[in-house]
Amino acid sequence: MHGFGHDPISDHNKVVVVFRDNNKTDVKVVHNVGTNFWKDIKETFHYDQFIVEQKSGKYVNGTINWLASQDYGKSQSFIASFDLGKESYKKVLLPDYDYRAIDSRTLHLSVFGNYLCWISSNDVWIMKEYGMKASWTKLFTIPFMPSYYFFAIVMHNFEDGLVTWKSTQDSTRNLVFYNSTNGSVKFSYFKFEFILEVCVESLILPCS
Repeated sequence: MHGFGHDPISDHNKVVVVFRDNNKTDVKVVHNVGTNFWKDIKETFHYDQFIVEQKSGKYVNGTINWLASQDYGKSQSFIASFDLGKESYKKVLLPDYDYRAIDSRTLHLSVFGNYLCWISSNDVWIMKEYGMKASWTKLFTIPFMPSYYFFAIVMHNFEDGLVTWKSTQDSTRNLVFYNSTNGSVKFSYFKFEFILEVCVESLILPCS
């Protein structure tokens, strides 16, 4: 699992990587962008205690966040959060939902505006106050189309209310555009597999 974000305390950009080495020992390292070294994280964190459902972390509010679960598809998911300033982990809770009634492959964590965003099937939620379970608010429900199986959803919020995500039907990949203002849906079809990622514009130089 990995992630990239800005530490507001030290005013540095950081890269976080967690992996299991050949000795099955957890390795947790942080790299300050612009330096030539990686620093070990001493925070207690056991990679084998939960399953990370998305390897790429989502940055928001000085933290990197991963969607995880104790037992994939057999328990309720949660967010594994890493504070870049304190260099420590904590668990952030999702809204209550019935994991037995929802396909775990349709769950996805993203960033919507300046908020952490969670997609459950075709429901879109945002956490208005970071770290507070009670602040989860459902924005809207994307019209459900039973002929399409939604997975690996990546959201982007445009000024006109347009959002995008990825879906598949059999071997066909689709980039889907949903206008939350008027409820319209459009598809762009791709022959090959593709990956979507949201990039945030910044005036900060990568090696500053």
